[in-house]
Amino acid sequence: MLWKFIFYIALMNRFLLLLAPVTFFFASCATNYTSGNAREQVLRSKGYAAHNLHSINDDARYWSRIKIAGNEMRMLLDTGANSTDIDKDSAESIGLKQNTDFEVISKGALGRKIRSKLSVTSLQYGPQKLNPFVVVINEGQSKSSSVGKYNGQVGLDAMVESATVIDIAARKVWMPRKDILSHSKFPLLGKTPQLGFEPLPLFSHHKYSHLILKGRHNTHSTNWIIDTGAEVSIIDSASAKKLGLRVVKTNSKMIDISGDSSSLGFTIVNQLKFGQTTMSNLPLAVANLSNVKKSFKLPDGSSVDGILGVDFLKASQALIDPRSKLIHMGQSEYRTQAQARP
Repeated sequence: MLWKFIFYIALMNRFLLLLAPVTFFFASCATNYTSGNAREQVLRSKGYAAHNLHSINDDARYWSRIKIAGNEMRMLLDTGANSTDIDKDSAESIGLKQNTDFEVISKGALGRKIRSKLSVTSLQYGPQKLNPFVVVINEGQSKSSSVGKYNGQVGLDAMVESATVIDIAARKVWMPRKDILSHSKFPLLGKTPQLGFEPLPLFSHHKYSHLILKGRHNTHSTNWIIDTGAEVSIIDSASAKKLGLRVVKTNSKMIDISGDSSSLGFTIVNQLKFGQTTMSNLPLAVANLSNVKKSFKLPDGSSVDGILGVDFLKASQALIDPRSKLIHMGQSEYRTQAQARP
């Protein structure tokens, strides 16, 4: 079973998500974001090259140009998917052959099962050509679904194998240059200094490869899926109640990869802490994610509370390293600024 947490929001009340500016604090010191190049310099020194991400006007998410079987595709960048998928029409247009011996069953964020086939082909992502590479041919994808504007999505499988590092705020992905060691021998970046203010570990459920970040709200521990395929961050309605958050109704809806939709509420978290990084006035959509919570139990018995989407990743200037299972919060320049303050 594969899970696809990718979704977008049909926001009739879009302004609700913009009411409260998010404030970030590092090591208890207020910090204003400014663009810096220390992160870029470190990545280039480690043999990485930058590749630009692209966006569609009415969609806050980002896509990459990826070649499948030598054909260029517009693929949504999606850390909320553990597989790389292409829709059936796109697969047929480039002559991908389905493996009829296997059937893949995945689920959208709202729980509906999606039946798909596999195809063994080649995938070129930046300078990396992965061959052979298995893609999922999504037979149930509709134009009204969360990926209806794209040929499919590139998931964690391709990101890990190509050693991709993601900087949503800078609209870039970084990959090892073609002239250096192959990805199979390329060393992990790990907790390389100056990639961010603070590197935090990402955890996975034992069955799935999704990246989970641990946080705290007052006395409660929380677990969040890092999802570049989600426009906005969202918390489960039961978790919002557990944390004592005030939820208001909206006219907005969440639409997942299957095309199913669900009504959304809205809340603001006054403080949410990840490591030494504290966020104030964090706006969150609220929805019933009971299907997700049932399937994702961490080793300590806790379950997932919500999803951190593109809005959070932009604001925190996070650098996501799926291969090292790390997220670097903020830019390293801010650490010096914060520590220098009285």
